[in-house]
Amino acid sequence: MRQIKFKKIIKKAMAFIRLYRLSFAIGGAILLTIALTVVSLALYNITGTSKLDLSRPGYDNARKLVKKNDINNDDEFKSNGPINPDIVKEYLKQYDKQTNELDSYDNFSQKLLDDTVLGLTLEQTAPSDGANP
Repeated sequence: MRQIKFKKIIKKAMAFIRLYRLSFAIGGAILLTIALTVVSLALYNITGTSKLDLSRPGYDNARKLVKKNDINNDDEFKSNGPINPDIVKEYLKQYDKQTNELDSYDNFSQKLLDDTVLGLTLEQTAPSDGANP
């Protein structure tokens, strides 16, 4: 007797889900998105990455202190303007130069994370907490 009622309930539930499957799919997608966002924000805070993020509010002064080296400003390729064979040759020349420079690095070298390689001058990375002058 109970098995018959249980089977009827399951059949009614399956019919209900089939009838509203688009709504269930959208609701499931929203719930999955919320769950993944919660997990990613938890990892962002737990791993300490949030302490390194200079785009956060309150780090305006720290962003101003981190400066890009102006070593190769004349080598920058202009992103707008006419396209002609000379421009394409110049682009490919600069592209090959950058490719050769990147190929010269060892993939697993700790030197790759050095500020000079990244093109940064580091004066202060975080807001002053008053402990160090």
